Amino acid sequence: MEEENWSPESAFKKAFSFVTYASEQMSKSGDPLGSFIGVALVWVFYFPAAMIAFPLFSFLFFVLKKAFRQKN
Repeated sequence: MEEENWSPESAFKKAFSFVTYASEQMSKSGDPLGSFIGVALVWVFYFPAAMIAFPLFSFLFFVLKKAFRQKN
């Protein structure tokens, strides 16, 4: 099994794709004003949170996985 290396670039790409997907789902609403507000809220709140959370949690998962493998 190939070992996956953590990189900030891959974590940020995952975060960006998550926010883009959420934005697309909000824009599918029938109401133009509601979809604009929904998309704006996604980019104002989800984007910074995702840019912090995805890299942080993926790095922590990577470190814990390495530590667990070395322990066994």
